[in-house]
Amino acid sequence: MINKSRLEQEFMTLVQLDSPSRKERKVADYLLQKLADMGYKAFEDNAGSKFGGDSGNVIVNVQGNTSAHYSVMFSAHMDCVDPCIGVKPKLVQGIFTADGTTVLGGDDKSGVAAMLEVLQIIKEQQLPHGDLKFIFSPCEEQGLEGPKNMEAADMQADMGYILDADGPIGTFATAAPGYYDLKITVEGRKAHAGINPEDGCNAIIIAAKALAQFPQGRIDEETTANIGLISGGTARNIVADKVEIVGELRSIDMQKLESLLVKVRNIFENTVAQAGGTLHFEAQKMYSSYRVSEEAPVVQIARKATEALGLEFKTATTGGASDANVYNNRNIPAIVMAIGMSKVHTTQEYLRAEDLYQTAEVTLSIIKSVLKQKYQ
Repeated sequence: MINKSRLEQEFMTLVQLDSPSRKERKVADYLLQKLADMGYKAFEDNAGSKFGGDSGNVIVNVQGNTSAHYSVMFSAHMDCVDPCIGVKPKLVQGIFTADGTTVLGGDDKSGVAAMLEVLQIIKEQQLPHGDLKFIFSPCEEQGLEGPKNMEAADMQADMGYILDADGPIGTFATAAPGYYDLKITVEGRKAHAGINPEDGCNAIIIAAKALAQFPQGRIDEETTANIGLISGGTARNIVADKVEIVGELRSIDMQKLESLLVKVRNIFENTVAQAGGTLHFEAQKMYSSYRVSEEAPVVQIARKATEALGLEFKTATTGGASDANVYNNRNIPAIVMAIGMSKVHTTQEYLRAEDLYQTAEVTLSIIKSVLKQKYQ
């Protein structure tokens, strides 16, 4: 049913379209034209103008041609992490790679390509289906900005599948963490390190004392914390008057996440106050967590669709976020489909062609499975 050579070529074309976060215009324009050529009435919303991007969400509503118990959304993102300019893909012995100087862009253009193939097959084969929605989102890699800035009316669906996870085909992520972005500034007082150090207040030392108490790494099976960047000071003979720290907190349990934030804030407030410094503590919630029940229709349909293809069905918990975080928190049960991409966010990224084919096949199987019965 899948046109393998067409799908391969579509993927190769997509990854060669430069699309760093907030600069997905080339991909958006390509999709709008491609979808029009297929006979679909796609449109682009104004989400990009709300977060400084050059494109919005590209959305296709496909009206059902037969009755179905649920309307279903499929989503993949258009942007890629750096370095992603000038990707030179190749397909050798069934494996897609780049030339080693850039990412491949399978995250998430393999999802985009699979969705386009499915839309093509729906038209060509007059496939029976219920109401469907396909969303190609911008700026997923830097804050899930596409769905965050989408109008509620454009997002309506009974359930959703996000084509955007690594791992073997047949795996679906049913839980993912919420996330706080931390930006912490510790200020002290500058002084000459050799002449009058007693007049200074060393921000580096204060920050070190606080960081020594920071709950770094895996806190429990649902919760992690990390300090990723630290900078400060001006010279070795000057008592440092400022240190800037960037970190993150994650947890699938939002109560744990909020409690961890309070703990970290208290550590810095108490340490800085005792040393006579000044603290600027900024914590921005980027998104909330989600957990979808194994009994939910969106999971039951995924199981039936996967097993119908003779594939093993698995659910998983992920430590990373996706557009599914936003959809779930806007009352659309959504889970993330593994699409086989490997070593993502690195220049060693690769994708098996067979996984690309199976991603499209699972998506088609989901569309068929929705028609067969109502899931409790």
